[in-house]
Amino acid sequence: MIYTITGNHLYNIDISDMKNPQGVHILPAGDSVLVSDWKGEVRKYKLQAGTQHQPVWRCTGLLYPRCLTSDQSGLIYVVTVDKKKIYQISPQG
Repeated sequence: MIYTITGNHLYNIDISDMKNPQGVHILPAGDSVLVSDWKGEVRKYKLQAGTQHQPVWRCTGLLYPRCLTSDQSGLIYVVTVDKKKIYQISPQG
């Protein structure tokens, strides 16, 4: 679940099958969130109040993705621990 700083519930996203979530990043438009998992994937969730969210897309095969960020054009950057690489992912995954 995602909450405000004051504890108000905002969204439900389903990360129950993630092994060990590591990173989170709200995209600049504020309508989507990225979550990385230690088992090697990044998921994008579209945020809408009142619904249980499933991933819009998954990017798999990354080695220990940890930190996430994005730029003005919507490109997503993921840092991996194992190979010390930075991956660039399109907004569509």
